[in-house]
Amino acid sequence: MQKEFTGKAKKALTLAAKAAGKLHQNYIGTEHILVGLIQENTGVAAQVLQENGVDASDVIDIIKDLIAPGTNLLMKEKKGYSKRAEAVLEESHRQSERFHSELTGTEHILMAMIKEGENVALRLLNTLGFQTQKIYVDLLLAMGEDGNLYKEDLARHSGTKRKKE
Repeated sequence: MQKEFTGKAKKALTLAAKAAGKLHQNYIGTEHILVGLIQENTGVAAQVLQENGVDASDVIDIIKDLIAPGTNLLMKEKKGYSKRAEAVLEESHRQSERFHSELTGTEHILMAMIKEGENVALRLLNTLGFQTQKIYVDLLLAMGEDGNLYKEDLARHSGTKRKKE
């Protein structure tokens, strides 16, 4: 059964597509999804990001500085999500199942993005000086979960294997 996104998550993904268009990029990457999550403004992800001081205009500025517009010929026909963004969205559905949610929300998308660990959005957050581990813990707490889950969830970044769930 294919999981559905919440209205707020759908709005964030629509805003991500608009951000990519405004930046003249012919794909939607994790960096655009991050912008969409912030600009959505009311979801759990937006609230946690805003509480941590993440500002959409700062993220957009750094995207403009670091990522060239869609001039790469190999990318010309590419439309839709990048492979990394698709993987993050698939993982977000697994996170919503894990936390027994009927729908996949903005919090699951941001959680999947941080767990994935190797995407442009995370590199941008790190470049801007944000602690993604703290954001992850804040997400867990905002969801009413145990903040210590981050130890197991993010363990693979430090090279240790995480236990099977």
